[in-house]
Amino acid sequence: MIKSILFFTHYSALYGANRSLIKILEICLKEDKELFVIMPKPGGLSRELQKMGVTWEIHKFKGWIGKESKISFSCIDNFRGNRNTNFNLKQIPKIKRKLGDFQPDLVCSNTSIFNIGFLYAQKYNKPHIWFVRSHPDHYSFKWFQKEYTQNSLKESEVVIAISHFLKEFLVKEFSLWNVKQLYNAILSERELENLDKRKRNHSLLDEKVFTFGIVGLIHPEKGQEIAVRAFANFHKLYPKSKLLIIGAGKQSGLKKIIRELNLLNNVVFTGHLNDPFEGFLRLDVSLVCSTNEGLGRVALESMALRIPVIGRDDGATSELINHGENGLLYSGGHEELFEKMVYLYKNEDKRIAMGELGRKFLETNFTNEVFSRKFLKVINKL
Repeated sequence: MIKSILFFTHYSALYGANRSLIKILEICLKEDKELFVIMPKPGGLSRELQKMGVTWEIHKFKGWIGKESKISFSCIDNFRGNRNTNFNLKQIPKIKRKLGDFQPDLVCSNTSIFNIGFLYAQKYNKPHIWFVRSHPDHYSFKWFQKEYTQNSLKESEVVIAISHFLKEFLVKEFSLWNVKQLYNAILSERELENLDKRKRNHSLLDEKVFTFGIVGLIHPEKGQEIAVRAFANFHKLYPKSKLLIIGAGKQSGLKKIIRELNLLNNVVFTGHLNDPFEGFLRLDVSLVCSTNEGLGRVALESMALRIPVIGRDDGATSELINHGENGLLYSGGHEELFEKMVYLYKNEDKRIAMGELGRKFLETNFTNEVFSRKFLKVINKL
């Protein structure tokens, strides 16, 4: 029986991977598991762990994945991969000392962009679980040493893909036999009830401006530019409208486009919100324009509030949205997205129906309770 678990995560902000990690920790705490988290620096996650009573430590380590260049030099990639792995190997005994009396029965790597969790598990002969949460193409990344990566994944007890899209990719790319598909926990049943109360209170406010939103790190692969250009067409037809861009990241390129389209008063940057539902509560329709999305918490968190989603027919977004039922899919550029935006604006009954079906889909597949049963079954078999 697994009683204690050591988690490694590669950053400290409260974005998707770490919000998913928090859900896993909550489930483990309910099962009286002893927990310890290693992260490279303090931040929103460390503050959250403090509230939860989860022990954590800061320790720097390096990844085994990097930005893909137009020209690939295998010798350089191998050098970078070996250098980073050697650096991580030197950190293992230091981390062991930081753990003190904590003796993990299991090691979990929260994402697939680093190997230090696997190295720790190998060194001390512990079972290892790897969560794969994103497709490398989503951020134009590549593994430095594909063969070494493949062998490391194969030697882990379980590789958990958070969508069917990612499982298919891992099986095809690495010929893995030890992959299990397991959707993230997004919210508990109690949290969904609390969201319903928040939405009822918010609906009492008089909102006369139809609002679209796109949530996530500002990055070309997230599709904020497509959303802005589609909204520009929409705003010409329906001036009482606005677009919220919710998330951190470099704004200058987008702001230049927004200025050229004369939308400075109609497109609002909120920055990163620690509570993303503060932003979702202001939306009539949520836009998910990402390419190669590993799962798409944004789509699911929108569904939690019964907000209809228009998503790009790509990656795992395609398996979350049943077109015309719990949302809409578009496969072209901003003009097709614009058409879907107009359709939902003009068809309020469809908008409401899609929001309700989206909520039912979330309740069936993505609650803490559903995830808990499946995750505990996986670790208790180790």
